[in-house]
Amino acid sequence: MDSFGYRLKRARILAKLTQTQAAKKAGVSVQMWREYEAGRSEPGVKKVKFLSRFDISLNWLLAGDGPETIQARENAWDKHQAQAEQHGEHSEERANFIMDMASEEIGIRSLGFSPDKAKKNYLDGKLTDSAYYEACRNKLAEMKRVFEEATNKKK
Repeated sequence: MDSFGYRLKRARILAKLTQTQAAKKAGVSVQMWREYEAGRSEPGVKKVKFLSRFDISLNWLLAGDGPETIQARENAWDKHQAQAEQHGEHSEERANFIMDMASEEIGIRSLGFSPDKAKKNYLDGKLTDSAYYEACRNKLAEMKRVFEEATNKKK
């Protein structure tokens, strides 16, 4: 996985900003911005949130999850939606397909996991594809975070 500093520099370049411009928008000195990009310091979310106005996915920037840009994520979702249509509306197969999409974006295998309540609501037609996807994605991201924290504590 790329470092936060690398992703921050990549985000700035994708946004077509100089370090001076990015620092000004973040409300920090140019030297501090350089420290962020070099990985010697990390800003809070508030300092980099402005990048989302330049189509940068904060999910990717902060955690390295998913595509770099919001547009790329939406394009991937549209592609996956078209593929999901082949599985029939609110079917078990479609629910599993959506879970696999969320797992792929988070970067972990679902291992058959599905949030039971969300899956039941989805199969009952109470959740849309995108709402079920977000429920799965959020739960998987939380599981990944807990696993990584536990792994880091053992080191």
